[in-house]
Amino acid sequence: MKKRVVSLFLCLIMLLSVLSGCAEKTDEETIDQINEEASVNNSTLSMWVVSEKKISAETAALVTAEINAVTEEKLKTRLAINFYTMDEYQSKLSAAIKAFDPASVVPSTDTSASGNTNADGSFYEPTYPALLANQVDIVYIEGKEMYTTYVANDWLAPIESDIATASTNKPLQEYISTVVLNAAKFNGKNIYALPNNNLVGDYTYMMLNRELMDEIYGGYANNISGFYDRLVYNYLETVFERKNASGAEDNYVLIDAEYDQCLDLLAHYWSLDENSYALLEDFSVFGHLYTDKASLNRGSVEFGYNNLFANDAFADAFLKLNSFEANGFFGDAEASNKPAALKLVTCDLASLDEYTDEYYPVIVSYPTLTDDDLFNNGMFGVCKKSVNVSRSVEIITYINTNEKVRNALYYGVKGVHYDTMEREENGEQFTVAYKLNNDYQMSMAKTGNLFLVYPTVDLENEENSMNPNAWAIIKQQNFEAKIDPLLGFAMDKTALNTDLADYLGAINADLLKIMDDIKAGDDWYDELVALTEEIAILLDANSNATVEDFTVLRAYLESDAFAELVTEEVEGETVGVNDLETLRENLKLAMSKDAVKVGGKNYYSPYGVYKKWVDGNGFSVK
Repeated sequence: MKKRVVSLFLCLIMLLSVLSGCAEKTDEETIDQINEEASVNNSTLSMWVVSEKKISAETAALVTAEINAVTEEKLKTRLAINFYTMDEYQSKLSAAIKAFDPASVVPSTDTSASGNTNADGSFYEPTYPALLANQVDIVYIEGKEMYTTYVANDWLAPIESDIATASTNKPLQEYISTVVLNAAKFNGKNIYALPNNNLVGDYTYMMLNRELMDEIYGGYANNISGFYDRLVYNYLETVFERKNASGAEDNYVLIDAEYDQCLDLLAHYWSLDENSYALLEDFSVFGHLYTDKASLNRGSVEFGYNNLFANDAFADAFLKLNSFEANGFFGDAEASNKPAALKLVTCDLASLDEYTDEYYPVIVSYPTLTDDDLFNNGMFGVCKKSVNVSRSVEIITYINTNEKVRNALYYGVKGVHYDTMEREENGEQFTVAYKLNNDYQMSMAKTGNLFLVYPTVDLENEENSMNPNAWAIIKQQNFEAKIDPLLGFAMDKTALNTDLADYLGAINADLLKIMDDIKAGDDWYDELVALTEEIAILLDANSNATVEDFTVLRAYLESDAFAELVTEEVEGETVGVNDLETLRENLKLAMSKDAVKVGGKNYYSPYGVYKKWVDGNGFSVK
């Protein structure tokens, strides 16, 4: 088709030459004019990628030519692709970035002829600029450390505006989940690299035994919201009374899961590492109770810093969970060879069918894009020194939207490194690929949009073959995925009031130890109820309770462990100055976003550091 257009273009030029009185031009001069006009805005870009094994110069040239056949025609861009294994990639790339100076370098490669000629080789030879020494344009980034280092070094160009205006952008929106695009913003401000679109996370399902649900509710109860739901409580307690309390041999494991798994589903807990002050996922008396699992998305929820036990909904759910533990509801169905009334399963959407014959599935947590999903499958960015940033962005979008470029980058050259065939799945035809040799080896996940790659089949061992329709379900999962509300957040120790953080950490640790000590005894449930009621009062910044008002916690409040949480020097001696008044003052500070000025500098509570990050990066819930 291209040659036909060029032939028509030549005829038009020759006709115009005659009509304009320029018939004296030779054919060679006319062809030169065509080539000159065909070469306007041509670009030569370098592309740096990581291979799974060392690739020969011959193979690299074949693959590069295969990709250039598309990019030269569609984008007027010729690529010089550098293939390195990961063990040498970063050192080679960083050395080139540091060495490249577009104002002083000389061309290192002649790229004059494109090879786009007619069948007789007689004309149409648009030229491309020569590649410059150490030229770096499109770069592969892997891992959070590499990404943040390159941004900090000012080695990457912000590309969000180019993504929005690139001619290839429209299909980009169709091929890549908005979750991935939104998460790509560095500190919520600029996109410096486009992540490779891959499967995001897993669901956690609460599986409810179909037979029992049919018996108790006559089927699936559509308004079940999650584990902490009165319908689930009633279901478990009914099964317990009908099947287990009777002592029948055919009883059930009521909850096939770990206690801590269920506890994690209840709230976001504020817990800090005592050395690094990194935010942990450990259970804590401080946290934020969320009511809707679908809201756990960056920009949709802001984690408050509260006394969880002062929240009646949290306290009731926490105690219900502990009543299940006290009554022996938790167990391992497989180990005990018993059926489960309820089990928690973490899996992707494609694996759900394995469970649906036996269970009704309820989503209790959605797949969530984390740092690992965002950075570890790699991303493509543009060097800030690139000779053409906008054209480089168009190449990146082609990696994510053009099937031929995407498969060439992963598989190589069709007929040389791989071939394709059609396979049927549920009455539909799908193109699949099989490798012809191992001369060219790249990572499927790290070379662009996963869902454009032909599923791989193994003709010698079909057990290793992918489902021809592998991507359909995964795409659905990605479009239901959420962004971790804390993606990109790191506790800034330079702004943190570490004394306050240490104090709160010690209070939390002491209270959790008291809780563990109670649960280590016999018939502990009633004492735990009393403890939770006292924690609600103890951690109330506006409470007027005195030490005498506490029963379970009185010994702790009168102990050295409590008194020595805060100390100061008095006449050369270290003395404890802690009391309930001090605790309440600290709680007010901890639950406030406002800074405290110390030595002329602002210091924040853990919540204050987080709130500063949320507001500063535009993630605040409006």
